[in-house]
Amino acid sequence: MENGVPDRSDRIRPWLLVNSLRELRHMWQQGYDVRGYFHWSLVDNFEWSEGWQLRFGLYALDEANQQRRPRPSAQLYRQIIADKGIRRELLEKWEKPPG
Repeated sequence: MENGVPDRSDRIRPWLLVNSLRELRHMWQQGYDVRGYFHWSLVDNFEWSEGWQLRFGLYALDEANQQRRPRPSAQLYRQIIADKGIRRELLEKWEKPPG
């Protein structure tokens, strides 16, 4: 399952992150061999066809000085990991796609 969304404003990524992980949990509960989750991408990266225009990272990268700044979705992912799951209030907050 891919989680690649060029979401510079971090409007869609939290919804996609929560719902992708929820679906993976359902698959695991149904007996699928789910061994892990890899998020694309930790940090914004240079795309050969688009340059720096697309922003995929949980961390925003300033390409001029290489400084990294966590986006809200990075904090959300950190919380999910710390909680060892997705709390009900996060599921309720992110159950509907952003408009």
